[in-house]
Amino acid sequence: MVTTLPEATVTLAAARLGAVDLALGNVLGSVMFNTFLLSYADPLFPGPLLAQVEGSHLFSVLVLLGMAGTVLTGLMY
Repeated sequence: MVTTLPEATVTLAAARLGAVDLALGNVLGSVMFNTFLLSYADPLFPGPLLAQVEGSHLFSVLVLLGMAGTVLTGLMY
C-alpha cells in the first residue's frame, strides 16, 4: 500500500490531464521496477522467496510477466 499509493496518485492525475502515455508509462514502469527489486531480494531472503507465495497468485505473476514482455518488445521496435 505504501509503494502503490504514490503510483496510483500520479496515474490518476495523469489520466485527468489527458496524458495517457504518462499514465501507462507510470503503471508499467512501476510493475517492472517492483519485479526487478524482487529479483535482487531473492538472494537476501532465507530460502526461496517465491516459494512463500501461494499458488493462487500464479495468474497475477503471468500477467505481470506478459506486460513486461510486451513493453520490452515494444521498446525493441
